[in-house]
Amino acid sequence: MGALAGSLPKSLFVVGGRPVLDHQLEILDAAGIDEITVFVGYLGDAIEAHLARREPTSARTTVVCEPTPRGSGGCLSAAPDDRTLVVLLGDVMMHMDLTALLDSHRRSGAEATIAVHPNDHPWDSDLVDHDAAGRVRRIHRKPHAAGLLARNAVVAGVYVLEPSILRRIPRHAAADLTHDIIATAVDGGARVHAYATAEYLKDMGTPDRYRRVTEDYSSGRVLACHRSQRRRAAFIDRDGTLNQHVGHLRRADHIELLPMAARAIRRLNEAGVLAVCVTNQPVLARGECSEAELERIHAQLEMALGNEGAFLDAIYVCPHHPESGHLGEVSALKIECACRKPGTGMVDTALLDLNIDRDRSAVFGDTWRDLAMAENARMPGFLVSDTAPLEDAVKAWLAQSETSC
Repeated sequence: MGALAGSLPKSLFVVGGRPVLDHQLEILDAAGIDEITVFVGYLGDAIEAHLARREPTSARTTVVCEPTPRGSGGCLSAAPDDRTLVVLLGDVMMHMDLTALLDSHRRSGAEATIAVHPNDHPWDSDLVDHDAAGRVRRIHRKPHAAGLLARNAVVAGVYVLEPSILRRIPRHAAADLTHDIIATAVDGGARVHAYATAEYLKDMGTPDRYRRVTEDYSSGRVLACHRSQRRRAAFIDRDGTLNQHVGHLRRADHIELLPMAARAIRRLNEAGVLAVCVTNQPVLARGECSEAELERIHAQLEMALGNEGAFLDAIYVCPHHPESGHLGEVSALKIECACRKPGTGMVDTALLDLNIDRDRSAVFGDTWRDLAMAENARMPGFLVSDTAPLEDAVKAWLAQSETSC
C-alpha cells in the first residue's frame, strides 16, 4: 500500500517544535505505510532538503517536483494506479488513527473515502452530503449559494483512493482532488464513503488558524483528541435546550436557536469537550416527519450553530415511540426500546463510537427525562430553563474540573 501527501509550503510550518510534514509522516508510519511520495512545487527544494535531513524511517520516501502546479488531483496522475492510496493534504495539521480510517474504507467497499468532520466555519468549507450509512450523495463546493441547507460535514484533507478513482485523473492537466475528481465520480454514480471523525484535523489556511493550531498543540489538545484517547463529552438535549421548543418540531424552518445556545456549544468546542446532541424524535414513529425532513432539520440546526462559530460533534436520535394509534404512524418504530430517554441507548452508543470517558461527562436538558437519563447513565445532570440557560450550566460544569479533551 502506498501513501501520498500533497505538499504546500505550509507543510514546513512548525507546530510543537516540528514541521507539520513530520507530524503527517509520523501518523503514516504508525499506520504501517511503507511507501510515501511527497509532491512539491513552490519551495519544493526546501521541503526536499528537510526530508534529506530527517532520520531514515521504514517507509521509502520519494519527492516528485512539479515544474507546473497541477493541483491536489492533477499531481496524482503521476502516482501508481494499481494500489490503494492514502492522500494527505500538506497544509492540514492532523493527529488521527489512519488504521481506523482504512478499516472503515475496506468495510464500506467504496472506491474512495473522504475524512469529514464538523468545524466552526462551515460557510467557507467544502461540505459533504452523505446518508446514515456514510455513502456520499453530493459535495457542496465553497462558496455556497445563499440559503444552502447542508450538514456540517467538512472535507478534512485526508482521503483513501482505489485504482478506479485514480484512473479518472486526467494526464497532464490541473485538477482539484475534491472538486474535479471525487465530486465528479459521485455525480457519475461511484461509491464514495464519508468517514466521520472527531479527531484533530485543522487546516492552516490563514494566520489566525495557524495560531490556533499552535495553541492547541501547546495545550495538549492535538494529542488528546486522538481516537485512542478517552474524551470528555457533554450530552445535550435538542428541543428546549438548543432550540426553541415548538411542540413536535416537524420542519426545518421551525428551528430557532435559543439565546446563548451557540455560545454554550462554542465554550465546549474551545475547551476540547465533545458536544453530542441526544434527542427523542417520536415524530418519526408517528409519521409526522420523514427521515429526509429530520435530516434537513439537523442541517438547519448545524448551519445556525456554524454561523455563530459553534459545532456539534455528533447527533444521536431515538426514532421510536411505544404508543400506537396515531394516524399515519410507522409500525416498525412503534416499539419499546433502550434508546428513548430516560433510557441510555443513545449515550451508550456514543460512548463506544467516540471513546468517551463516562466519569468525566455530563448531561444537559430541560426535562425530567434528561435528568433521569443522566442518573441512569451514571453522570451528573444539569437542568436547563429560561432562568438557567445552557451557557450558564456549561460554564458551571467546566469550572468544576479540567477542560482538556
